[in-house]
Amino acid sequence: DIQNPTLQRFYQIVEKRALDPEAEIEKLDPSVAKSLCPDEQLLKAAKDELKSVASAFPLQVVEKAAKKKKRHWREFLADDVDAKVADEDDDMAKAKKLKSVAAAGEDVKLDKIVANEVDNISSADPVSDLLAMASRKDDPKIITRAISQMLEMIRNLVQNSYGTSDYPKAIECLKALRDVCVTNDESEDFNSGMENLAKSFKSRKSFWDMVIAESLRPIDDTECGGSKYTKAQADEFLAANKDEPEASAPAEPEAEEDDIFDSME
Repeated sequence: DIQNPTLQRFYQIVEKRALDPEAEIEKLDPSVAKSLCPDEQLLKAAKDELKSVASAFPLQVVEKAAKKKKRHWREFLADDVDAKVADEDDDMAKAKKLKSVAAAGEDVKLDKIVANEVDNISSADPVSDLLAMASRKDDPKIITRAISQMLEMIRNLVQNSYGTSDYPKAIECLKALRDVCVTNDESEDFNSGMENLAKSFKSRKSFWDMVIAESLRPIDDTECGGSKYTKAQADEFLAANKDEPEASAPAEPEAEEDDIFDSME
């Protein structure tokens, strides 16, 4: 155990008062006091060294960091109430906006309201997501993002299809994308996507036959003025990308049978 003069004196006094409540507190034992006070001769001898230590390690007052104010649970409850009120105010503002739109004679539909919340194309219903994103007017870059995401969705459907199971879904996505691009005059992005799809998946005959059957050709300049394809070139695109039938190997000449009568000569 480590000697602690403070605790030693405390317990001595407690013990004495426990036995005699009227007992006087005695003066500190000289032997204990000596252990608490440094030797004067030693202090004088080490005076210069103590000054060196004090100058090498100066003491500084460190300000205590301000303690965080404790909050009562009622304050947290009040914050929740304020948040709910703010949400209700936001909903009220949206409702007033819709009411003003309706008063102006515009058609307000639930589909239109929900469409404003769609920001990405999902695998669950990519066609609906594409149409919802294309109908938004609040973001000028939304249509470019929608086209890019739909092309990536088509690529994933074809590439990861189990057999031909996802090909019909990919075709429906491609048809919807073409319609949206024609409507929004986005022929360049669509045609570039079609060229990449042809390079990647023309070898998948089942899929590309479906593309040809649905006449999913590039958008020509009669549909969008800025298209680099003429109608004839767009038609030729599918024809040029048809799988050519494999050339049949030339038939080997049949071996001439020996005339059995020759051996009878």
